[in-house]
Formats: sequence, C-alpha cells, structure tokens
Amino acid sequence: MLHRGIKFAHAVVLAFSATLSFLFLRSLDEDWALGHSAVVWVTDSDGAASGSQVAGAIAEFAAKNHATVAREVPDLKDPSHRRHLYLAPGGPHSDWLQDGYPAFSRGYQTEVHPVAALGERDPRGFYYVFGPDAAAASLTRTLTDLGLVASVNQPFSIAQLTTVYADGALYRSFFVVALAVVTMTGASVLLNAKAYGVQRLQGRSFGQILLRDMRQLAAFWSVACAAVSAGTLLLLGLYNGLAWIGQFAAIALGCTLALSLIALVAHSAMLWLTFQTDVLRALKGELPARAASVSAYLVRIPALLLALSIATAVVLAAQDVLARQESREAYAKIGDATSIRFNGSLASDTALRSLDENVGPWLRQADRDGQIIVAGHRDLRLSSGIPGLTKGDLLVVNESFLAKQPVLDPAGRPIEPAAAAPDQVRVLVPESLAQHTGRLKELTPAWLSPSDPDKISPPK
Repeated sequence: MLHRGIKFAHAVVLAFSATLSFLFLRSLDEDWALGHSAVVWVTDSDGAASGSQVAGAIAEFAAKNHATVAREVPDLKDPSHRRHLYLAPGGPHSDWLQDGYPAFSRGYQTEVHPVAALGERDPRGFYYVFGPDAAAASLTRTLTDLGLVASVNQPFSIAQLTTVYADGALYRSFFVVALAVVTMTGASVLLNAKAYGVQRLQGRSFGQILLRDMRQLAAFWSVACAAVSAGTLLLLGLYNGLAWIGQFAAIALGCTLALSLIALVAHSAMLWLTFQTDVLRALKGELPARAASVSAYLVRIPALLLALSIATAVVLAAQDVLARQESREAYAKIGDATSIRFNGSLASDTALRSLDENVGPWLRQADRDGQIIVAGHRDLRLSSGIPGLTKGDLLVVNESFLAKQPVLDPAGRPIEPAAAAPDQVRVLVPESLAQHTGRLKELTPAWLSPSDPDKISPPK
C-alpha cells in the first residue's frame, strides 16, 4: 500500500502545475499578444514612408504571404491595462477583427482594429506575425525596403523567457515545490520501510516493488488528475471562457511531467536505500545509518536555505508594503496628476535626438511654468561605482518637486541652498558622502544626460 504522503506529493504536483500555468500564461498575455510566431520590432525610420504607406504595405504583405500581421499600440489613457492591435488579416487569427481578441487575463484588455485605421501613426513599434516562421524575416525585408530599421524577435523562445523570468517568483516557486516534492516523497518511502521489508520477505525484487508502487500511483493519478482537470476547466470557464486552453494545457503538462520525474527519481532512490539492509533488519524498519544521514543532509541543507530565503523575502515584502503605503500617501497629497507616454519605439540615438528637438522645448517650458514634477530614483552604489560605498540613493528632481518636498537636514529643518540659474544644476550631497563630492560632480552629467553627457558642462 502506498504511503499517503506519496499521494499527497503527487496531488501537490497536479494542483501546482495548474496554478503555475495560469499565472505564467496570464503574465505572458499581459506582456504580449498570444498566438504569434514572431515579433518584428521597428526601431527607426528615415522618414521616406509615411504611416499610411507602411500600413498599406503591411496589408498587402499579409494577403500575399497568407500571414496575419498586427501592430501593437498601447492605449494612451490606460497603457497598463489596455492595448490596441491593428490587424492585417491573411492567415491565422484573422477572425479577431470580427470576434475580438480572446484574452486570457481579465485584467488586461485588447481591442482589435483594421490596419487601415493606423493612419499616420509613427511606424516604429512592435508588429506581431501570425503564420509561417519565414514570414517574420520576409516582413523585415519589406519594412527595410520602406526605409525602416527592423529586426525579428522571439519573446516566447526559451532563451528570452529564461532571461525575463529567471529572477521572478514563478521561477523560484517551481524549485520550492520541487524541493517539497522530494522531501515528502523521500520521507514517505522511508516511513514505509517495514512494508517494503515484508514484500522483500515474500520474494519480490526491487523492480517488482517499484512497479507495484507505480501501478497503485497510476490508479490514484487517474482520480486526482480527473478531479484537478474538472476543477480547472470549471474555474477557467468562469474566468475567461477557456481562452487559450491549448497553451494552458501544454504548460501545465510540461510542469507536471518535470515534477513527476523528480518525484519518481526520489521515490526510486529512497526505495533503493531500503534495499541496502538485510531482510530481517528491514522488517524492523532499519536503514543504513551512513546513507540515511547523507540523504537527510542532502535535503536538510537546501531546506534550511529555503527557510532563510523565505524569511528574507517576507522582510523585504513588508518593507515594500510600507514604501508603497508612503507612496500612496504622497500621491494623495499631490492630487490630480497625469503622466506622459510617447507612442512608438525610440531605440536609436537618431530617434532620441529627434524627440528632444520636437518635444523637448515645450516640456522645458512646462517645467519652467511649474507644471511638471520630475523625480527619478536610482541606487547610488550601483550607478556611481565608488569603492567602499555600501548604500545610498540618488534622487534627480526639479524645482517643482523641491517646492512640495523640501530636502531636510538631520535636525529636520529645510535646507535652503543657493538659488541656481535655469541652466544650472544643483547637487546636494549629505554629510555622510561629503568625501565623495568631487566624484559625484563628475558623474552628474552622465546621470542627467546618458546619451550625450557633454551637453552638461562641469563647474569651473
């Protein structure tokens, strides 16, 4: 008879796989439109082709190559929760123009429009390609012929997903559950040592006992998998109408297979450990002392590290909650405020200079009129490279910020620095960093103008 701990471990595997698949696919859906084969990123333009000409070329390309192309444009009023897809039908998902985008996440809306509605929008940005893999490279050549700088990207490739999620909570949670599965499975097999000793006394070999366990586990799996699948389908049906159920199932299945393989290896290893004693000692539940100790420490050490990491994460999360509460209070004091978001992708020096020439003057005028609050926060230790500096924050603000949030000295009194001319930059250095004042002045131009630090001259 299987120990109930083994059954519980496999039930955890099924439930966690469904949960991880939901959270992962929801995150992907909020970052990218699902179902694409590649993304073509247009980063620059020589201005030879207008936005309407680019839209027309994309529509023609989609029809000829049996591919669907969609230009993503963030919603300017609510960019964090809504995007727009301008679709050129010709291949898969052409029905989105009539039926709409089947969103997996209920917290992010995607509105679909015909590509002709793009009008004279800046052609720089992301273009989804739905169709053959070769279509993305062909679209890149088409856009290059129009005077655009374009490249093919694969956001859903293993390499890019690993880069994005390597430090994320979902990635770490997988290893936490894997450790828990190993611990529960191994401990349950060892606790069942007497039962395995009886089977050995009856003449069964290691392979026969392992096969018997797998048969009993398969019977449990048939019931548990059916229950988890039914519950998942019901909840997904209520949540999003089973949108992208195929992708959800593929992710859940991959996670389940990986964790089940880990559980099977742990099960086999601990069962082999019970075979390292003679039958009479096994009937008493005894185990080889050295092998058991090594196995215990192999689990105990990562479990201790896991406990420490969880405790650290709890402390950091509490600090983050307090910081967010302070931020909410600060925003409440500010009252009505808006943010500015520029459409298009500005990934080249030419595009950034053009933005500065066209938009910079009225932004600077609005700053002089006190209509803009600038507040940029950076880690001083990482951005300065000053040896021996263990902590410190860098805050880049404008006069409007200082008018509402004055800088205080250690006694809590506002600091009244000498007035600066409109074309000057004031650097306020606390006493604890006074010895680094010279170095901080040298780094100021690069902090304020990373692309062209020579625009800011150091004091004479």
